[in-house]
Amino acid sequence: CFLFFLKHIFDYITVYWKDENMIDMDENHVYRFPATVFRDSYTVYIDGDVTSLMIVPYVFYGGKFEYQSINVSKFVY
Repeated sequence: CFLFFLKHIFDYITVYWKDENMIDMDENHVYRFPATVFRDSYTVYIDGDVTSLMIVPYVFYGGKFEYQSINVSKFVY
């Protein structure tokens, strides 16, 4: 049904991060943003010295997901 597809036109990608002053990842250091199959890439900027990163992908209802690559870059100012 087309209406079912429109209801789930996007899902969310969640990114958690941890820096050297943290013991565990927590809900205070998380970025969640809408994702859709109509967009090829996303860029997330995190201000801090990240030591751990967890990316939770999206899954459409009744579908599948596939990642060709995930690029992580650290900029040093």
